[in-house]
Amino acid sequence: MSPRYDAVVIGAGHNGLIERTERIGGALGITDELVPGVRVPTLAHSVGRLAPSVAKGLGLYDHGLRLIQPEVRVWAPQPDGRAVTLWGDTGRTTEELRGWSAHDADAYPAFDARVRALAGVLGRLYELTPPSASTLSAEGALGAMRLVQAFRGLERKDAQTLLRVLPMAAADFVGEHFDTDALRALLAFRGVLYASMGPWSAGTTAVLLGDSAGNEGGAPGSAVFVEGGPAALAAALASAARSFGAQIRTGAEVAAISADSAGRASGVALTS
Repeated sequence: MSPRYDAVVIGAGHNGLIERTERIGGALGITDELVPGVRVPTLAHSVGRLAPSVAKGLGLYDHGLRLIQPEVRVWAPQPDGRAVTLWGDTGRTTEELRGWSAHDADAYPAFDARVRALAGVLGRLYELTPPSASTLSAEGALGAMRLVQAFRGLERKDAQTLLRVLPMAAADFVGEHFDTDALRALLAFRGVLYASMGPWSAGTTAVLLGDSAGNEGGAPGSAVFVEGGPAALAAALASAARSFGAQIRTGAEVAAISADSAGRASGVALTS
């Protein structure tokens, strides 16, 4: 008799339980050795979007997760031999930018503070369970009140800015504050990371702000690496999932999703 489960999640990326290949991780996976002793990430190079509250709630540190956050968040070499460096320390970044533009150096602290404020609201939004569209509940109402409270916690100018910039292109958002093309490109880059969009695409400012939601990334972003590479995060998640009773199956390709008479998903059929 086939085993029964409360839920089946197809695909063993960082959030799946049934994977057709022999290795979990998806975009968090690593390649085979390019040269002896050297491995590189397949796609994801940083795990800065891993919310600290999620890592703590799942007990990932008890399952071997070790995070590394360098002082340099982004380093971008330029064709003329110079480089733009964004540090975790706002003051250090400001001084670094004076070699490029006094205007941009003066504008950077306020821009960093604004990104942190706006991203903070999105961070609280991400932590909320979406309310049911069909039924009202006290929990849903409480979540909505918390979001309103977070929004009201913004200064009036920042509240208006949040509503204005979320649909904007990241290139326009950073272009309102800075003159140097190299700095504009470096900041707007976060708005297109893993998004399959360009810097002039509408809505990429929301992606940029989302990259700093729930962490201390600010304007330069949260460049957090995992000891052992991104695949080590997948391994920690798998270990934590198993400790909660989950079963992860690799080499299990899904052929079809079964449905009951009411049209609700009731199971999956594997190719073997």
